[in-house]
Amino acid sequence: MRRIQLISILIASAFMFNPSSFAKDSADSNNAFGFKMLSALKKDSRAANLFISPLSISQVMKMAMNGAAGKTLQQMGSVLQLDSNDLSTVNKQDQQLLAAITTPNASFVQMYKENGSGDPTLKLKIANSLWGNKNIQFAPEFTKACNTSYGAEVRSVDFGKPQTVTDINNWTSKQTAGKIPTIIQKLRETDLLVLINATYFKAPWEDKFQKEETKPLPFHAIDGTSPKVPMMHRKARLGYQINDNFQAVRLPYADRDNAMYVLLPKEGKTVDSVLSGLNDASYKALSQKFDQKLGDLYLPKFKFDYSKKLNDGLTKLGMIDAFSAKDADFSKMIKSGPRPFVSSVIHKSYVDVNEEGTEAAAVTAMMMAGSGMPRPEQPFSMKVDRPFLFIIANETTNSVLFMGTVGDPTKASFED
Repeated sequence: MRRIQLISILIASAFMFNPSSFAKDSADSNNAFGFKMLSALKKDSRAANLFISPLSISQVMKMAMNGAAGKTLQQMGSVLQLDSNDLSTVNKQDQQLLAAITTPNASFVQMYKENGSGDPTLKLKIANSLWGNKNIQFAPEFTKACNTSYGAEVRSVDFGKPQTVTDINNWTSKQTAGKIPTIIQKLRETDLLVLINATYFKAPWEDKFQKEETKPLPFHAIDGTSPKVPMMHRKARLGYQINDNFQAVRLPYADRDNAMYVLLPKEGKTVDSVLSGLNDASYKALSQKFDQKLGDLYLPKFKFDYSKKLNDGLTKLGMIDAFSAKDADFSKMIKSGPRPFVSSVIHKSYVDVNEEGTEAAAVTAMMMAGSGMPRPEQPFSMKVDRPFLFIIANETTNSVLFMGTVGDPTKASFED
């Protein structure tokens, strides 16, 4: 297996970052790609729960694009919903997006400083690494782009030594706080390159759920069973909206830049039908329609990990030539040596949602082989006791960091 890895890095800057149009363009394309990717995975999935980071997947693919040309480059750009395949633009967009996402809210940081604490609590780490076979001479323009625009560590290693696999997995584990301890199982001396992205997120809710309010209640799972799950409860004013397809609630994190959106399909609707109506435009509209409203929310605690080989999903979306030993064109990646192609793209993720907040991690690896006063109102009631969709977003840039579906909160691990 070969993987491109991105890992998040905590940025402690104490100023407000005003995201540029470049950053927002990158967020828009990542979101559009993410909804298409999740829909494609959901159609073919045997797993009750799915969880991906479109940010992580797209970062890995964009690094690889810096070594691509011709039809291979065009297909990858189309799958990622990019307006342009001009790599200088793509790289600049992502460089500014990562800066915007990892720069915390200035007022939030100042509040912690005034309280005598320098830890802003939110941890959002994004990192990249590039592990190249020492026997291959890579094009300096390719490695420079990965390092300069994506902050990727560039390492030349011996693919014939078992220690290299250990080193790669140790790096992955470190970047995800041990939540994703391994990303590859083995390497061959004929393999060329492993590109890796790891993204780690941990944040408390702005208003935490009270543990004494959590009670076992039935959840009507996707398989027709109704297991009892620990159901959190909060009665409060929350961002809320409702339409013909779903109810949605907004749960902000303490940093005030990030939030979770929970979308509960209406009776008679399904997660698939709600997901089919989501794209970048509808997501933008969704994110802007939350009104503060008094309500009664029941939300299950859930924790699971997910693993998926993305080759089929990316192929169905149109990334075809990159996986072909005959047709792949990564002529800008290697100065001399075998003709590279993508042998595998693996995505692993982890999420834990509880009374305190959320912890989430994702790693994507790509392996390259050769060849005012409120008015009186009616309180809402939202009991999330059946399959639902959730999104973790950076609201400063309107960028989706993670997205997933929950069909059974009692299921802990999934590998499609």
